Amino acid sequence: MIGIWIIRRYVSVEYLRWVLFCVVAFTAVMLVVDLTTQAEQMVEHHASTGMAVRYAITKLPFFVALLIPPSLLMAMLIALSGMTRRNEVTAILAGGVGRRSILLPMAVLALLFSVGDFFLHEYVVPVANAANRYVWEVLIQGNNSAGLRDRRNRWFFADGGFLRVEVIDPDQKTLHGVVFLARSPGGAANSPRLEAPLATWNEANKSWALTDPKLITVDEQGMMSITRPDSAALPVSLKPEDLAARVSNAEELGVRDLRRIIRDQERIGHDVVKEKVDLQSRFAFPLAGLVMGLLAAPFAFREHRRGGTVISFAIGVVIAFGYWVLLYAGTAVLGKAGNIPPAVAAWMPNAIFGAAGLYLSSTLDSL
Repeated sequence: MIGIWIIRRYVSVEYLRWVLFCVVAFTAVMLVVDLTTQAEQMVEHHASTGMAVRYAITKLPFFVALLIPPSLLMAMLIALSGMTRRNEVTAILAGGVGRRSILLPMAVLALLFSVGDFFLHEYVVPVANAANRYVWEVLIQGNNSAGLRDRRNRWFFADGGFLRVEVIDPDQKTLHGVVFLARSPGGAANSPRLEAPLATWNEANKSWALTDPKLITVDEQGMMSITRPDSAALPVSLKPEDLAARVSNAEELGVRDLRRIIRDQERIGHDVVKEKVDLQSRFAFPLAGLVMGLLAAPFAFREHRRGGTVISFAIGVVIAFGYWVLLYAGTAVLGKAGNIPPAVAAWMPNAIFGAAGLYLSSTLDSL
């Protein structure tokens, strides 16, 4: 019993060492490629060294979270290849310990890393992506920060009505291209419609003042009337920053934000298939490294005499490529097009690779 725990501790340390190496190496490569790609525009906009460093730092969390799954896969293959090359696997098997006992601590660590990857995606990456976008578009390119909030034809369910805003400028506390539909018993066709090219937030009164407002109403006979009052208030209590927070990019949203957006969009009858696929993917993607590793490990045990690390690396590349193809086909081609349910689209790669990996792993000791 003591011997098995010593072996598992050794395997865990070996695997952990390669996981950290792969994460650092892959992230460094991705960061260098990204900086090289953006270097021309940085020079063109006379970005300082400090801006470039700040851009790189805010980009790091996204790359780390993205590369943890393939790192878990490659680390498992490299660790197993190294142990077989040093005849450690043979010695362990001669001691009566099976291959599944060698793989178990790696699988447990991969699961823990997957959980950590989820929390990294949920709490760190959205904030870092927002900061990175600000650094790139405002500090380096010199764009007005209002452009960061330009989300055309966004609808919100707010204060019992439906609000559409073309452009939100939280810095100037203004809304551009405003349309507000108040809910009415007669349905959307009879709802009073309030339009204005501009709405300005009054901090003292905690209200929105409309510029050049237009009120459109429909009576019971279906006759439309348009009035242009001198002044009007937008009956929405949400502040500029509240509205701005609701229109972030998908990469700047966590699970709770996506759920809120789905709820709001469903209230006004919008199609939320894409958002639901993104939501399911937030849970499914962090497990990619575990399921790919379980599938690759049996091949590593079988192929260790046919090329060692090179064969293991090739196996990892083939499996990772197959996973990404299936992931893209499931989410972008089938899921977001509405051909299959969002949960099926997001979890299909994990289900297929995971089932194959569990089956192959169960046959390890019969090799």
